[in-house]
Amino acid sequence: MRKFESQKQIKSRIYSRTTLVILLFIIILLAKGVFTLYLRNQESVDALRDTNNKVRDLKARQQMLSGEITKLNNNDGVEEEIREKFDVTKPGENVVIIVPDEVATTTEEKPSVFARFWHWLW
Repeated sequence: MRKFESQKQIKSRIYSRTTLVILLFIIILLAKGVFTLYLRNQESVDALRDTNNKVRDLKARQQMLSGEITKLNNNDGVEEEIREKFDVTKPGENVVIIVPDEVATTTEEKPSVFARFWHWLW
């Protein structure tokens, strides 16, 4: 009988309001900690994605720049770059500028309302 009474006492202490409030408080603290860790994880994932994008962009830029350096290592590339940037020619060369043909269009201007009225009066 005492065994049953002691079990009943244990159950009453476990299911008491004080114990349940304490357990609820502990669960809330643990949930807050998990949520904080989740937010930090999301920030880390975003930072990693941004860093990977920057690395990819920098590698592409490095390849482009190394191609330009390779082009500038010979005389033809240097000459092409100088001609492109400074619009110069070698002695004896001439510059030809091709102008596209323009089709002439005529449009009749309609006189304004005031001009028509003035013309009507005179």
